[in-house]
Amino acid sequence: MKPKRSRQSIQREIRTWFAGALCGHGTLLSRSARQRWLRTVKGAGGALALALLAAGCATRQTVLVDTSRDMVLITQPVKAHVAVWQGGQWVENGTMTLPAGWVAGPERKP
Repeated sequence: MKPKRSRQSIQREIRTWFAGALCGHGTLLSRSARQRWLRTVKGAGGALALALLAAGCATRQTVLVDTSRDMVLITQPVKAHVAVWQGGQWVENGTMTLPAGWVAGPERKP
């Protein structure tokens, strides 16, 4: 019976094999290194599939608004940077919470 190989020696063998495969001259992997390599590839593939599935489920519907003429109704309180009409011009007034029920639309001078 062969002595059990260390984890580091198996990882070193996988790195050597992978570098050889990239350069075009592959070497044969031992059984333990091949099993570890397959587990790694399967795990990475599973993680990628899970990430793609999660990204697909997390997408949201996009609504395009014509900013030159459409009005929108704020249905939930929203924090936003606001400007106030003072002295014939818009003056930056910082950040505030706009309550639900407000209507926002294109810029028009009052």
